Amino acid sequence: MTISLFEIIRIIIVFSGWPILIAGSIFIMTTGGQISRMVGNPPVGKTIRTLVASWLIAMYGLGVVATALLYYGSDITIAVSLVIPVFVAWLITFVWTMLRFLKTAYEVSGTGDESAF
Repeated sequence: MTISLFEIIRIIIVFSGWPILIAGSIFIMTTGGQISRMVGNPPVGKTIRTLVASWLIAMYGLGVVATALLYYGSDITIAVSLVIPVFVAWLITFVWTMLRFLKTAYEVSGTGDESAF
């Protein structure tokens, strides 16, 4: 039994994407909550919580749809070709979001060197 390149890519996407999403979600929820509490401004705090919840719902929805397409789509070549650009875009925005949250936490708390970001 030989595994095709597309099957290997599918395995990499699914088995790296879900753990990254889960770990990053914990980080974003924790950091978002800290920022919300540090701001102390109810409208801003509520906005942060709403953005975090919306982002998480969208990302988990994307993960479910991509995983379903990769495993239940009729053609793995098409499925992988569709999911790769979305996965790369997701990963870039995910890292960007985490870095932005870190920078905001430093800015709001008044500690750390903001120029590092």
